[in-house]
Amino acid sequence: MNLLELHYYLDDNSHSMNAIVKNKSEAELIKLFFEVSNLLDLDITLEFEALKEGGIKDIIKYFKKKKNKQALMIFFGTIISNVLINITSDYFIKDKELEELNKEEKRLNILKLKNDLQQDSLTKEQETVILENIVIQISETHKIKVFKSRFYQQILKESKLYQFSTTELDTNYKPLSVEKSILREHFSKHVLESEDLKPKTIENANIEIVSPVLKQGNIKWKGLYNDKPISFNLLDSEFKNAVLNKQYSFSNGTSITCSLEIVVTLDNKGEEIIKEASVSDVIEVFDGTQIIITKKAKHLKESKNQIKIDFKE
Repeated sequence: MNLLELHYYLDDNSHSMNAIVKNKSEAELIKLFFEVSNLLDLDITLEFEALKEGGIKDIIKYFKKKKNKQALMIFFGTIISNVLINITSDYFIKDKELEELNKEEKRLNILKLKNDLQQDSLTKEQETVILENIVIQISETHKIKVFKSRFYQQILKESKLYQFSTTELDTNYKPLSVEKSILREHFSKHVLESEDLKPKTIENANIEIVSPVLKQGNIKWKGLYNDKPISFNLLDSEFKNAVLNKQYSFSNGTSITCSLEIVVTLDNKGEEIIKEASVSDVIEVFDGTQIIITKKAKHLKESKNQIKIDFKE
């Protein structure tokens, strides 16, 4: 069993806070805990202990399951504390290369660091360096940023709260680490302006058309992308005009190959969802029996060939 104390410092020696704020902030903490354990490939169980006085103190108990190595569980509280309080923020905000890594690359980096941390012959200095890098990598993942942002958004609603801290405890509730704290004036630094990921363009995306738009207007098309429903704006005016002029017919199984731009965000459950989508450069239409190359595809091919010729000249 491992213990982490969360301390909410309240004005006027108060020992109570808004119940809705408390419950909603705890919900984001739980998501953050489990996402960190998922990134570290740990299987844990969480328990909240009854509140203690001194402002308000929550004790979170986390237990390892059989497959987890005890060595990594020892560091779990340290990682959570540093991710929450974010003592390395000045570093990773400036690390643009780390920001550009995709989700899978970050996950693999974290797993490699996790394995490095479990080596038997590490010095304290080496452990510290690896832990700092794990915190940096985890802190830069999209879900962690969002869960932490939502947590601080919630506790900012409690006007009596002037400081928040974390402390690792032993089984006798004695401190194992120095208390890590953050003042209210710095809470907003952890709140995201937007929870959306940067727009991503997917070339040669295949979308099965469920509901085409067969008249003028800004109505969104509906389809299936990777077997999931998607609504999108059709920006390819040439293809749109061809559809309105009935040059293409749509039936069950009709699909398009195109350039797809998506904006991804998180829903309330922490699942990634497509918030916005737009389609440009429709290059192929599959009508159920044959593939039809669009005029746009021919124009794009001609443009590329022209660029190559100009380059050679």
